Amino acid sequence: MASPEDLRKYQADYKVRIPLTLDESGTLFRAFRVTNVPTVLVADASGKIVRRVEFDDAPGLRAALDSL
Repeated sequence: MASPEDLRKYQADYKVRIPLTLDESGTLFRAFRVTNVPTVLVADASGKIVRRVEFDDAPGLRAALDSL
């Protein structure tokens, strides 16, 4: 299980500029059907998920993070 320090280290190591959060209860994982970590979900202004990038797509993950 990840800790808040693990999350800070990940954010620093990969220079992630978007907010990250831990989902200790699993509520968000279930709601958004997250099965791989990390997973990036990009939502439009209305909250609709318009892009999903999972860990096994490293180039896509980097591109998604860079575009935010």
